[in-house]
Amino acid sequence: MGHPSDERLHVLKSKYPFVFADKTRMCDLCNHAKQIKLPFTLSTSHTTAIFDIIHVDIWGPCSTTSMQGFRYFLTIVDYFSRYTWTILLHAKSEVRTHHIFFFAYPEN
Repeated sequence: MGHPSDERLHVLKSKYPFVFADKTRMCDLCNHAKQIKLPFTLSTSHTTAIFDIIHVDIWGPCSTTSMQGFRYFLTIVDYFSRYTWTILLHAKSEVRTHHIFFFAYPEN
């Protein structure tokens, strides 16, 4: 149902008495969703060749593991080409190994 309006909640409450409808209560999520976000500032970083600037980010742990048992992933983005590598990880401790191998890659 998402976030129905007060009018729809009162119609539902008339048919289903267990539905909670209170006009004085405001939904926190609705208020946050209606807020205007400020734009990101433009980046001052510029590059003229691939592998000049690399952005690396790790995400996890994921509450649901993959079929192979991965719970983290490492994302590497080349700033110039925007080429993206995603490396699946079982544990956060694997980042160093992948980091060393990846940065040897452009040197070769």
